[in-house]
Amino acid sequence: MATKDELLKQLKERALRVFFLEKHYEINKKDYYEFYRYYYTDERGVLRSESVCIHVIVDEEGKENAYWKDKIPTILQSRTMSFSDELQSKLEEVKETKGLDAVTVETLDENNRVAILKVYKSVDQDNVQEFRVVVWKDEKGNWHYKVVK
Repeated sequence: MATKDELLKQLKERALRVFFLEKHYEINKKDYYEFYRYYYTDERGVLRSESVCIHVIVDEEGKENAYWKDKIPTILQSRTMSFSDELQSKLEEVKETKGLDAVTVETLDENNRVAILKVYKSVDQDNVQEFRVVVWKDEKGNWHYKVVK
């Protein structure tokens, strides 16, 4: 388990500012809560503020064991991109490399990480070919696709 100082170090490395707010003891001095307010900018550049609580328990040997009470601070939570966002990013890349004219998402299943697409590609100057393609991402993060006939 981490110490209070280790948790604070993680927070200070990511936050713009961290302020100590207050400390509350339980019945003895070996079990207490410290509250902090921190400021950070979100992915859109908006300044945000949150308060967090660290619960510290000191064992018989005087060793601190600390954890985030109630929730992990937002800036320390791992940010995972939604399947929809990943798909849009991948489609932009594939459209260029494969020379596709247009791609539309027909069906999207965020939970199962599967999408059905309509793909349009020029055959010659006057003709465009339409394909339906199933696209999915496996557990390892690899992209797969198959043309639907």
